Amino acid sequence: MYIMYAVYLRASTEHQTLDMQRVAIERFLDSREIQNATFYEEIASATNTRRPRFQQLLSDLRCGKIKTVIVYKLDRLFRSLGDLVITLRELEALNANFISIQDSIDLTTPNGRLMVHLLGSFAEFEAAIIRERVLSGLNAARLKGVKLGRPRIHDREEVIRLHKAGLSFREIGKRLGLPKSTVGNILSASNPGLSLIGKRR
Repeated sequence: MYIMYAVYLRASTEHQTLDMQRVAIERFLDSREIQNATFYEEIASATNTRRPRFQQLLSDLRCGKIKTVIVYKLDRLFRSLGDLVITLRELEALNANFISIQDSIDLTTPNGRLMVHLLGSFAEFEAAIIRERVLSGLNAARLKGVKLGRPRIHDREEVIRLHKAGLSFREIGKRLGLPKSTVGNILSASNPGLSLIGKRR
């Protein structure tokens, strides 16, 4: 069955209702003289990627059943800016339109399509900032002498040897330049039944 318009409604918890979204969207549909829109409704957190009705919506989109997706607000459908941009680009590739009433985004108009490109630029900028912060943090850790990445094989062997010699986690970590938690993880992995009590100081 071909679906001209698909409406997605979502509330995060059972204590919330879909009434406000439904009223606003029905007014929008009336203003556009849109009839027979199909509603996809569910109660689920935005972070839940297995939302059944959301997955059904995506499936119908990819099968070419849907022409236009309508939501009340962007956060009803998307988890993040990056998620938003990826999905909107997929909609464009599928020749499907997207409308967010409260955010004034309408891919059926030139301004709406421009907004998608702007959002894409913001997402790329956000990703670049995050990468820069991560690299800065790694460089700062290296300058402080912190060893990054998984401990080398000989580090593991030395940790075990020093532990057997009676050194504490802190003493082993200080000697080898490893975090105390890493020392504990190495010893636990090497011998799950090993008694570590009294060695965590």
